[in-house]
Amino acid sequence: MAMNEAAGQGAAFGKLGATEAGTVSLLNTASKLLRHPSLAASAVFFMSGGAFALGNLLLARTLSVTEFGQFALALALFNILILIAPLGLDQFILRHQLNPDTRLISLVAAFALLMGSAVSAFIVSLDALSLMEASALTISIVTGAIIVTANAALRSRARTLWGLAFTTGASWMLLAIGGAALLWTPVTAAGPLIVFALGNTIMALVAVAMALRHQLSGVPAVKKIDWRETSSLLGIAAVGTIALQVERLLVPGTLGLADLAIFAVLASTAIFPFRLLVAGVGFSLVPRLRRATDLRERRRIVGLEILAAGGLALVATIAILTLTPLLVPWLTMGAYHVGYGLTAAACLNGLSKLAHAMATAILTGCGNRTTVHHMNKLSFAWLALACAGGWAGSSLGLAGLLLGVSIGGLAVSVPTVILAYRSLAR
Repeated sequence: MAMNEAAGQGAAFGKLGATEAGTVSLLNTASKLLRHPSLAASAVFFMSGGAFALGNLLLARTLSVTEFGQFALALALFNILILIAPLGLDQFILRHQLNPDTRLISLVAAFALLMGSAVSAFIVSLDALSLMEASALTISIVTGAIIVTANAALRSRARTLWGLAFTTGASWMLLAIGGAALLWTPVTAAGPLIVFALGNTIMALVAVAMALRHQLSGVPAVKKIDWRETSSLLGIAAVGTIALQVERLLVPGTLGLADLAIFAVLASTAIFPFRLLVAGVGFSLVPRLRRATDLRERRRIVGLEILAAGGLALVATIAILTLTPLLVPWLTMGAYHVGYGLTAAACLNGLSKLAHAMATAILTGCGNRTTVHHMNKLSFAWLALACAGGWAGSSLGLAGLLLGVSIGGLAVSVPTVILAYRSLAR
């Protein structure tokens, strides 16, 4: 009898121990998630994204719909071209942890100047921007490309704080410009764009100085560039940034500048949380996967990444669907209205891009040169189908365009996810 009672107590204590062990394991997992690098990066991106959104909304209140549409177009081109102009050298530096030198920075600046000047001249010929606005855009593109390249070197050296500062600096400048616009009330988009260009110039000088200061000892500067790998990385980076801005490029040609202004407001409220998650994943996941010593560690990193990003995406979706239609009229003093259908389309748009960005980051961090080459092809396929879907959906208005981009992108994201899974299986 006593032995049975003791056995029962032992079993009870065993169950209690198992429960306590499960609780400890759950708490440890939660603690890891809270200290997860992508969450830390996403927290900073959340604040900077809030600054970006608020700056846009303040300019939307002070500029006319047409002028704000022009500013939104210039900002979209800036965000795209500063990641294309480095020719993939920023990703090459990040993957191989190389030291940049003044020759490489000058190469990036020269190509950015050519690209920025060509695009700006084309936009002026379409009468979408004035000559002064286009000149400010060109300066911003050149200095922004320099910042991206120098920042890649800092990120590869785990200089996270500096990396976050340079990555999010443009958003804080936009907030300052929007705040000043409440007092200054600009008549055209030229004033805000000129101030934005000056801010980027100052930030570029600081970024280059920091990158040259924090050189890796024993590592030579970039002497020989693998242009085959770099071109693949450039394609991936180009598609990645165009993917985030594809709607801003499709809307003017299919729906007009007025709808572009509405989309800019929507992007500053309903879409920007997903872009923060995309930015957080891309910022921290690739360097950590490159530094991982074995396959097991890489799988652990990716598993935590999926839990962290997926959980935040779920919370963001619920909050956006609930609050966006109520907040937009209040934030814009009744100038803009966003319905629940358009908000839902924006959420699906953000989720589809997050899935693609996660798979792309895994492949960039874990894949070999052949895998990167295949991923480059899939990225261009993603862009082609997303644009085709957006163009087809534009007949149903802005919501249809967003849904079309999402559906077209998801069709290519499936094989990209499979490729990422295989890269973690071997």
